[in-house]
Amino acid sequence: MTAAPEAAETVHPVDQLRPMHRLIPFAIQHVLVMVATPISSVFLIAGALDLDEAATSAILAAVFIFSGLGSILQSVGVWKIGVKLPFVMLPGGAATVLFITIGQGTDIETAVGAVIGVAMAAFVSVLLNLLFHHTGKRNRHPKSRTAIDDPSHLAQRPGDYRI
Repeated sequence: MTAAPEAAETVHPVDQLRPMHRLIPFAIQHVLVMVATPISSVFLIAGALDLDEAATSAILAAVFIFSGLGSILQSVGVWKIGVKLPFVMLPGGAATVLFITIGQGTDIETAVGAVIGVAMAAFVSVLLNLLFHHTGKRNRHPKSRTAIDDPSHLAQRPGDYRI
């Protein structure tokens, strides 16, 4: 018996490794964006809520610590938590605006309490989800139909393409 000839492996241009002189500027850009986002969020909060320098630096330190912890948790993954991909967790725009709105409407303590309350609710919901859906299978009605089970219902009109 003769071995089958190996197919020549061709790599798509998207999957090719780029030269180092082209990768370094992209790496610098990514680092600058990852640092600029938390800094701008903290200074936006500090300016909107008239915080002093000590509070601003404490918030900035906390944001960097928790962004790093969240990035490690997402990238490394612990048990069923984390995507196990290079993923950077940074403060978002909507959460920053909500924090500022609550802080301006009441006080900074209430805004911090709201953040802690939402974090606790999210943590409890993740725990409940893991407890009740530990098999990884979706609980759905046996007669429900999805595109994976039966793709025939997707192409109902003439000219539609079937999967």
